[in-house]
Amino acid sequence: MAKVKKDKYTTNFVERSSGNSIKQNSELIVRVNGAEAVTGEIRQNGSPIIIDQSSSRDEDNNAETVNFVLKRRRWRGLRKDTLPPGDYELRIWWWDNDTMSGGGFQDVFRIFA
Repeated sequence: MAKVKKDKYTTNFVERSSGNSIKQNSELIVRVNGAEAVTGEIRQNGSPIIIDQSSSRDEDNNAETVNFVLKRRRWRGLRKDTLPPGDYELRIWWWDNDTMSGGGFQDVFRIFA
């Protein structure tokens, strides 16, 4: 899964000349090894666009991962729109019961077509 690895977390970003990137209309997966809970959001221009939280009973049954489908929901017509290419910010917070500690991180990335 991990193409980009930081100290505590991994993502499925790909490295491009513009930095961390991910293909439009895909899913961003963030794993925090050993975490019992992970929550996060994708922001653009300082405002949250997508918010998600992990649990052992979520879509992949894995509390270490948080999965962001790169679409935003518009309530008019209940249609989902793909996030357009551009620069975004990822914010993640995590908690680990074994060490009784947690933390957070921020990263920037680009969605490309």
